[in-house]
Amino acid sequence: MEHITVTAKSRVASASKGERQRLRRAGHVPAAVFGKGIASTLVSVEAKELAKVMASAGGLNTLIDLDLGAERHLVKLTEIEIDPISRMFLHVGLHKIVASESQKATVPIELVGEPEAVRLGDGILEQGTLTLDVKALPEKIVASIPVDVSAMKIGDVLHASDVTMPAGLELLTSPDAAIVSLHTAREVVTETEIEQELADIGPSSDSSSPEEALIGV
Repeated sequence: MEHITVTAKSRVASASKGERQRLRRAGHVPAAVFGKGIASTLVSVEAKELAKVMASAGGLNTLIDLDLGAERHLVKLTEIEIDPISRMFLHVGLHKIVASESQKATVPIELVGEPEAVRLGDGILEQGTLTLDVKALPEKIVASIPVDVSAMKIGDVLHASDVTMPAGLELLTSPDAAIVSLHTAREVVTETEIEQELADIGPSSDSSSPEEALIGV
């Protein structure tokens, strides 16, 4: 898993709401460091460094080497608060993790390949599950889990139990969870087919044309 270094600075717990707002306007985000073997600590980090973490391939699973000056901790982003209008970070949690202890994580699924039915326009893939819950050592957690769909036929369904898990990952998602299915593409109904269907039904009791039906309305 990718590592990104983020620098943090201590901040006082008594800071007012206005001071925290000024901190954000200056490009910094109030944060808290917590976890096993560390006292909860209030810090601030640069918003652009958090954005770099969020934009990385690993996303929220990215390992952060948090530089606190005299101390350095391995952490992950959690408890992210974002303003719904400005999209600015309001507050984040930095959860300290232990490299030798397995962690739970949610990893995106990456569909690989293209079924022949899709290539020919006869089938449509429907992805029912976008992520898988896993457990692994921090360094073993991957950015995405590939699922090969190239051999799928119409009517096939791949479940979580069908996914080949990368080395070191334990699947936590229910094995019966449907990952992706391949359905027949919907047929396009032509104008000729509609006319034929109407002819088979026969004329209605109201034989007036659309124009005649509007008279007197």
